[in-house]
Amino acid sequence: HPRPSKTFGKGQTFLDTFRADKFSSERDRLPYYPFQSQAEWEFAAFLERCNLSNAEVDELLSLDMIKQLPLSFRSFRELREQVEILPAGPQWHFYTLSVDSFPTKKPIRLFYRDTLECVEFLFGNPLFHDHMDFDARRVFTVAERAICQYSEWMTGDAAWAQQNAIPAGATLAGVILSSDKTTLT
Repeated sequence: HPRPSKTFGKGQTFLDTFRADKFSSERDRLPYYPFQSQAEWEFAAFLERCNLSNAEVDELLSLDMIKQLPLSFRSFRELREQVEILPAGPQWHFYTLSVDSFPTKKPIRLFYRDTLECVEFLFGNPLFHDHMDFDARRVFTVAERAICQYSEWMTGDAAWAQQNAIPAGATLAGVILSSDKTTLT
């Protein structure tokens, strides 16, 4: 593109923030802090994602076999307190929708995350470093530039037009914030 995006150095990554928080000295001593070991961390992660109710987690943790494990938590509440110490991504918010012409038995809640916080989180994640593209470009299949090849968003006409529309040196950053196995063709 004749007016390419400009980069402005490096910002803090998620890991930089993680290493600078108030628990970083604890993690120097215990890499899986607030958990005591990798095994405890794996068990806690399983409990967090397995869709058991709070009462079911408490029931599991009260089993004699589980009580013999050297766990640093003995209830769902204690587990949640430890999980809350871990760094999190953008927080969820919601607002309640009310449509006068469409009464509902229960309030309709729309859950969302702040878009800018999501973008900052994605840009701060070092796993995405080599997968971000900021340069609108045209790709041709032959040297005569007769056939344009579209393989990803930044090779498309929309990205080219948007790069033309923003001020010189500004950066075009296309972000897919939600998808369900989206195929870009």
